[in-house]
Parts: sequence; C-alpha cells; structure tokens
Amino acid sequence: MSLSSDEPEPGHSSHVGERMLLLELITETWFSWSTKRQIFSDSVWDRAESLFRAAVHQTSTRHTNPPHL
Repeated sequence: MSLSSDEPEPGHSSHVGERMLLLELITETWFSWSTKRQIFSDSVWDRAESLFRAAVHQTSTRHTNPPHL
C-alpha cells in the first residue's frame, strides 16, 4: 500500500466542496421532510432524525479534522 496514492479512502469524498454540497442537499431534504412529518410514524421519524444528525456530525468532523497520514 502506497502512502502517495491519490485515491481517497472508500466512502470518503476527496473534496471539501463535495462534502458541503452533500450537507446542503441533506439539509434541504430534511427541511422538506420536516414540513411533511405527519406522513411518517414516530419511530420512522426518530430514525430519520438520528441519521440526519449523524450525517451532519460526520460531515462537520471530516471538514474540520483532516485524515491522519
């Protein structure tokens, strides 16, 4: 395995801009869903909320903490 590889880790975006666009998309989708909350049962809504919070935390963590070499 070469440390000089330009390949990003699997599942990781190589560009901060892509991460920010993803976060923006997730946020827009979340607010769209939040206006239709009555469609979802509470358990489905709670699961969606926890996934959203995890995605936001993971994205913000990756943005502020570059991977260790």
